[in-house]
Amino acid sequence: MKKTLNRIITTLLLATIPTVFCAVISTPISYAIPLQCPPGSHPLNISCVDPADHDTTPWYRRDIGPSILTLPIWLVISLGAAWALTRTPALTKAMPTPEELEMDESSRRWLPPECPYCGGTLSPSKAKWLNHVEAKCPHCGGILKKPRSGQRMCRG
Repeated sequence: MKKTLNRIITTLLLATIPTVFCAVISTPISYAIPLQCPPGSHPLNISCVDPADHDTTPWYRRDIGPSILTLPIWLVISLGAAWALTRTPALTKAMPTPEELEMDESSRRWLPPECPYCGGTLSPSKAKWLNHVEAKCPHCGGILKKPRSGQRMCRG
């Protein structure tokens, strides 16, 4: 729950700045649209006015109109991008290559057939491997270590 809440808050924070920036920047785009004054109004600079000098400029040419209109569009785009950016990558375990498997099997041939502590049967597939030179007996938990030449196999 906390992880999801953190992701939502992070997403909202990440989406806020680009949303506001893009909405403000998209305002000048509206000035590329031809000005069509309503009937009874005439153009005055970049606006439309009626005979009583009331501003009749269409909504798409007013300074704040395009920013407010594009805000939800930019918000959706920014939220989608921020949500994708805050995704936690799934942990995947790499599959060993055939060479690694072969090397692994050959490196485990030192394991004795019986545990020196309890006498239980051992096999490379049943032992719990701590690393490539140490294994744990599944029966008694004794730790078996790969011998160096002339040394004992086990440690206590």
